[in-house]
Amino acid sequence: MIARGIDPTTVKTRRTGLGFLRSLQLGCPAEAGDRGALDYQKQSPLVANDYATAQATQALAGSSLPGEPATSDDTLPALTCPPEGTQPPAAATAAGYLGRVIDASSGSIPSSFGPGIDYGSTANAVQSLVATGHGSSQTTSAMQTLETDALTYSRDGSDAVVPAASAALALAVFATGGDPRDVGAVNPVR
Repeated sequence: MIARGIDPTTVKTRRTGLGFLRSLQLGCPAEAGDRGALDYQKQSPLVANDYATAQATQALAGSSLPGEPATSDDTLPALTCPPEGTQPPAAATAAGYLGRVIDASSGSIPSSFGPGIDYGSTANAVQSLVATGHGSSQTTSAMQTLETDALTYSRDGSDAVVPAASAALALAVFATGGDPRDVGAVNPVR
């Protein structure tokens, strides 16, 4: 909707899409390390889901694809509980959560399906961090991981190009001001 110039707050049935995303965000009842994350779907209690958080944060920030390069800082906003004073926006606390996950996982978002890196979520997290203007060190660290593993990420087990992975890689590079035709050992655009 944002990419089409439609204000998402004007499109609703019972609530807006952004309102629904905010309803999936973990707050004070959650463990301190999970606050700011989003769940994949509405459940009780909400459970932090890195995949959903990496995808939804860019929308919460009001950004569309492709994400434009922007100035960011090293802050990783967090929700304080009990809430005191002005709290950071939903997008900022989600970005703070993503940045802390990237720090704890040596420059990536870990796979939810076993050991290893979730490159797609790492690429989405880069775009989300850029969109919110937070986590510049974590963005750099995640981009280093993506560039180092670009060949692995953009191809499947039989060495065939994976279009979705190549597109996500190109979008992450574009969002950070890089050349999406020159990422590590690959040209994702080609």
